[in-house]
Amino acid sequence: MNNKLIYIVLVSMLALALSSCNRTPLTGTWIDVSSSNQFVDSIGFVLNEDHTVTPINSGFNEFKTWERVGDELFLKGVYTGTNPHDFVDTMHIVRLKKDSLILRQGNYEIPFARR
Repeated sequence: MNNKLIYIVLVSMLALALSSCNRTPLTGTWIDVSSSNQFVDSIGFVLNEDHTVTPINSGFNEFKTWERVGDELFLKGVYTGTNPHDFVDTMHIVRLKKDSLILRQGNYEIPFARR
């Protein structure tokens, strides 16, 4: 009887853990909706299923690939300005919903809407 109770508790905990996982896909087109972009049509990126990135009006930051590890999003790319170099932007995924995404880099949060 005691083993059966332990089994039920473990299965219940596993089910609770799995149900709390965010299964919302990160792939898709994400547009920055912060007020700082009020003079630009669209700034953002497309996170493709093959882990490549298609930048949208990103200026000198040319994103190439992306990777998610837990709640961290790594955007790798090339800065193409006056001193070209490779870079990795590490952003914390604050919230991911079907139609919205909030990323944090340091103390700065960036809201995105799925297009």
